Amino acid sequence: MSQRALVRGVLALLALTLVAVVALVAVTSQQDDPQPPPAELGLLPWTPRGGLSTDAELTQQAVDVWRAGVLTAGDAAPTPADDVYVLWAGPIGVGRLVLLQGLGADAAPLVAQVSERGDPATLVLDAVEPVPASEPAVLAATYDGNLDLPGLPVGTDADLVQLLTASTPEAVTRSFWLQGQTSANELDLLMVRDGMSEAFVHVGSSDDPGTPLVIADSVGGRAGVADTIEVRPRELFPGQAAVALVDAPPWGASGRIDGREYIDATLAAETLGFGTAAVREIASGTGEINGVQVSGRLVQVDPDPAAAHFVLIARDRVGVARCIATDGPVDTATLGADPAGGHLLVALQCVDPELDLLVTAVAASEGAGPILMSGTDGSIEPSERLVVVGSYRGQRAPIVATLANDANVTVTVTPAP
Repeated sequence: MSQRALVRGVLALLALTLVAVVALVAVTSQQDDPQPPPAELGLLPWTPRGGLSTDAELTQQAVDVWRAGVLTAGDAAPTPADDVYVLWAGPIGVGRLVLLQGLGADAAPLVAQVSERGDPATLVLDAVEPVPASEPAVLAATYDGNLDLPGLPVGTDADLVQLLTASTPEAVTRSFWLQGQTSANELDLLMVRDGMSEAFVHVGSSDDPGTPLVIADSVGGRAGVADTIEVRPRELFPGQAAVALVDAPPWGASGRIDGREYIDATLAAETLGFGTAAVREIASGTGEINGVQVSGRLVQVDPDPAAAHFVLIARDRVGVARCIATDGPVDTATLGADPAGGHLLVALQCVDPELDLLVTAVAASEGAGPILMSGTDGSIEPSERLVVVGSYRGQRAPIVATLANDANVTVTVTPAP
C-alpha cells in the first residue's frame, strides 16, 4: 500500500470519527431564526442552517472577524459593506465554523468562511470568494484547525472537507456521490444532515487537484445525473469536473448510480486520450464466465458537441478492468446511422482470451425501438439496450443487430480472431 493510500485510509477513519464530535458550546444569547437575504441583492437564496445559526454572539463575532478583512495568512480580504447574512453555523471537526454572505463595497455578492482555530480557540477568516453567476449546488468548507495529530498532515497534503448543500426545493431531493473514499473503484454516498454533509478527506497532489462529486437527481441516486463537479480544498465554490457524467439524449437517463459509473466514465475518456469530456452510460449488464463475475458497461464519450465515441468496459468482481474496446479502427465494431449521420444503433465487443471472456454490447438510441439479433444462440430477447457476457470460444460467429422497425439500420460485429 502506498504512503498516500495509507494516509487517505487513516484520514477517512478520522473524518468519520469527527462527524460524531459535538463541540461543547456555551450559548450565551439566542436570536430569532435568521432569514435568507432579500432576493434583489443577488445573494444565495438559501435558508440559514446549522445548530448554532441562532447563536447571536457567535455569529456577531464571525461578522466582526470578516469586517476586519484579514485572512489567516495575513492577506487582505474583501469586506462586507452592509448587512451580513448567515448561511450556516455549527460545530465542525473539534471547533466551530460559520459561513456568511453579504455585498462587498462594489455591491458584488460575497461568501466568507470563519472558523475556530488554535488553543485557546480563536475565530479567524479562512476565505472570501465572490458568488458565481450560476447558483452552485454546494459550498465546500475546508477545516484543518485544532487537528495537529502526529503522522496525519491535515492542512499540508490533506484536508477535511464538508459540503453545505443548497436549500432550494429541487436540491433537497438530491444525493451526492464522492469518488474514492473507501475504495478507488467505488463512489460513496455522502450523508447530509441539516444541510451539511459528513466530512470527507481530500489528499492533494499536483496531478490530483480536486475530488470529483456526482450529484444525482434524487435521494439514493435512483434518478439521473444532475451534475458532476470537482471540489477543491480551500475553495468555497466547486468547479466543473474535467470528466462529467451526464444524462442526455439520444440514449436516455443512466438510472441508478451504482458506484462505478463515474469510474468507468473517467477510464473511457482516458482510453480515448481526452482530458475533458462528457460521458453518458448507454447500457450495462452482468454475467459469469468460468466462475468469474463480470460486469460490462457501454458508454458514449463526447469531447465536444461535434464528436461522439463509444467505449465498452468489462470488469471482474473486484473492479479490475478485464477488457476495453473502443469504436476506433483497431477494434471490430460498426455503427448504424440514419441519413443525417446520427447514431441510431451501436455495437461493440471486447475479448479476454485468457479468461475465455467475450462481452457484447448493443444499444439503440432513445425511441428507436427494439433490436433483433442474429448469429447468437437465440437466447437473447429483443431489447433496446443490452450487454451480454459469454464465452469467447463459443461465440465466434458474426453477430448482426437490426432495428425491428427499420431493417436499413444494421450493425455487424465480428469477434476478433
